[in-house]
Amino acid sequence: MKIANSIIVALALGVAAITPAYSETVYQSVPGEDAVSPDGGKALDKKLIEVKSIPDNGNVARLLGSMVQWGYVNFWFGLSVPAGKVIIRFKVYVDDGATADYCAYIRTKDGQTNVGKLEIPATAAKNSFVVVDLPVEEQEEWNGLSLKKIDTSDKPSPWIGSVSIIQP
Repeated sequence: MKIANSIIVALALGVAAITPAYSETVYQSVPGEDAVSPDGGKALDKKLIEVKSIPDNGNVARLLGSMVQWGYVNFWFGLSVPAGKVIIRFKVYVDDGATADYCAYIRTKDGQTNVGKLEIPATAAKNSFVVVDLPVEEQEEWNGLSLKKIDTSDKPSPWIGSVSIIQP
């Protein structure tokens, strides 16, 4: 028995020794329902988004299908995001509804930068959450994100649980 236990411990230590340590830090996070309208008001009050509750997971929000092409909402972070590499992480709830195409733009002192399309993986299970990561590398700090509709459909955005800034 002692030999078997010693072998198990040795194997566990060996696996731990060869497995690289990877750590991420959530720098800040904003719930989807906290989206802000272009004029600075609450997007929900301006009827730009709708919110629904997912049992045991809180609320999710999506931009309405009536949003025009290039229409947008903002997500403001309390702290400026430092220059360098970060990941914008969308926690998205996938249902069986079709969605419009949306891109994320970060707000810098010089304007806006498109950082990528919000794409739901084709393998995403219905009625579950998925994570959509958009890597960003900026030379200067930034502090806000816009989610813009890039097509002319009458479809809504995906359901967004949260938008987080991850420092790898």
